[in-house]
Amino acid sequence: MHSLNVVSKGRSALSKAGPATARHPRFDQGTRPAILAGVLALAIWIGSEPGTAGETGVPTVVSPTVADTKDAKPWQRIVLVGASVSAGFTESEPLGGKLTPMFRLHRYFDAALPSPHDPIQNQASPFFFMQPEVQGKAQIEAAIQARATLVVGIDFLFWYVYGKSESEDARLAKLETGLELLDSLHRPLVIGDIPDASVATNSLLRVEQVPSHEVMKQANQRITAWAADRPDVVVLPLARFMADVLAKRPLTVHGFTQPAEAVPSLLQDDRLHPSPAGCAVLTLAILDQVQARWPGLGPTDVRWNPNEVRRLVLHPPEKGKASEPGLP
Repeated sequence: MHSLNVVSKGRSALSKAGPATARHPRFDQGTRPAILAGVLALAIWIGSEPGTAGETGVPTVVSPTVADTKDAKPWQRIVLVGASVSAGFTESEPLGGKLTPMFRLHRYFDAALPSPHDPIQNQASPFFFMQPEVQGKAQIEAAIQARATLVVGIDFLFWYVYGKSESEDARLAKLETGLELLDSLHRPLVIGDIPDASVATNSLLRVEQVPSHEVMKQANQRITAWAADRPDVVVLPLARFMADVLAKRPLTVHGFTQPAEAVPSLLQDDRLHPSPAGCAVLTLAILDQVQARWPGLGPTDVRWNPNEVRRLVLHPPEKGKASEPGLP
């Protein structure tokens, strides 16, 4: 049985994602520039939809004055950056739709955090893969402008290593671009390492978009070394999380265990994005590591049961009614 841990200053790590829906990496990247420009504009609009108070149906207890002080805790103003895992994605709705909100990661943070915090902002975009450098820069600037007390980018670095590339060495050079952007944040940060998503080849990914295993290994070594020199950075090992899910190994987060038979359901059918159950587990794994790195969350400040968090997102309480304690 594996517990979901992290890497920060040389510690061990955890986490990953994957749903079943969207052939976004398979859009033609070399033709029809006018169409591409239009899609990118739409992508920025969709991907930058911020979390708002009460968006999940669970009232957000807002404390904006606290989050503006030097004593603010990391979880008081969270901003998400990254690609489709963070933005929310399902293959049946590649441009978004009525089902897509249930996959947006900020909703799970809002449901998991009854502790006072500002509305959680989600700057991530499902079309990050089209222009990682442009999207990444815009998202980081937005997080800084929002005065984030914590930036969560578990899939932010994915498309700096994956995607179309002139060579394998070029992938590692591109990774440095992503790390340089993250270096400009100067605030608590949770990122993910690079998972082996080759199981999604011929579904969401083309063979030429997938880095070699050696490059994945070198990229993760570089990310670990980079984080080790930065005390405000925590790395969740999406690579190990993916491997555990595919191997159907039990996963434990903060005392709650996903048995082997339930682990495959954490991913959508595409085996690249998280299901609602996976979003809940992933969110709590992140908060578990935030609590470990920056203590301060009390026993009632987080709903640690992933089933309860998932229920609050998928079946929010009626307005005016408090959420029921316990499991659905």
